[in-house]
Amino acid sequence: MSTLTKICVVVLVVLVLFASGPFIQQAVTGPDWKQKWQDEEKRAEVAETSARNNMLNAQVYQRYYEEGQRRAGAEAQEYLDKIAAKNVEISRLTSQLADRAGEVRKLAAFNEAFEIDLKAQIALNKGILSQLDSMRVENGKLNDQLRQAQHTIKEEQTNREILTRSVKVLQEQIVEKNNRIAELNDQLASGGATVGTGKPVAATGVKIDATVTAVKNDLASLNIGSASGVRKDMEFIIYRGENFVAHLRIADVGVADSTGIVLEKMREPKVGDKASTNLE
Repeated sequence: MSTLTKICVVVLVVLVLFASGPFIQQAVTGPDWKQKWQDEEKRAEVAETSARNNMLNAQVYQRYYEEGQRRAGAEAQEYLDKIAAKNVEISRLTSQLADRAGEVRKLAAFNEAFEIDLKAQIALNKGILSQLDSMRVENGKLNDQLRQAQHTIKEEQTNREILTRSVKVLQEQIVEKNNRIAELNDQLASGGATVGTGKPVAATGVKIDATVTAVKNDLASLNIGSASGVRKDMEFIIYRGENFVAHLRIADVGVADSTGIVLEKMREPKVGDKASTNLE
């Protein structure tokens, strides 16, 4: 018998005793004790029925209580299992957190060392950039000097070519003069016959135009040669705009250029002046 059942029985006994008190009193004192006994007996039956009902209700409640206690125990055990699982998870996460904290400390130390190296590298790069700027300035100066030297070399090469042609022209003039002297000597020896040499060669009806590309003393170069029909001793008229400058007698002919002696100068020839065999 459960505790609750025992409590219900005790309550029922108390109720019976409480109900039988007036009945006993009436049986002793009053003449209508039988009626009262019946009344009390009815009340006792009602009380007993009520007590029985209460006991049944108590048993129902006991079962409800036990079922609720069982369910509560099962739920409590489930929650305890979940709490244990959560504790295991918390322990695992705590361990991972400790590992991550160690990795963070390592990364912080690595970042600090990296920042020190980076600052040193930045300082080194600044020094290198400063050196590069200095080298750029120096290279600019060297490039200017190189361009100036190349220009000077080009001018010297042009002057050398002009001088070479001048020497060649002068040598040819010397040969021509020597031949002229020999002819004159022959003329004198033969009685004064005339032989004409060294005269200008007239154009063959074709107008040839050119441009002065170089001037050195009494020599000037043109931008055309034998490929354009220029021949030795051909004479060009040098002009600038509508102004006459000088005559040019060709003394040396190349394929694409030629050099001649400036004659009858009215003005000093310049690079860029025009020349033609016929101005008509």
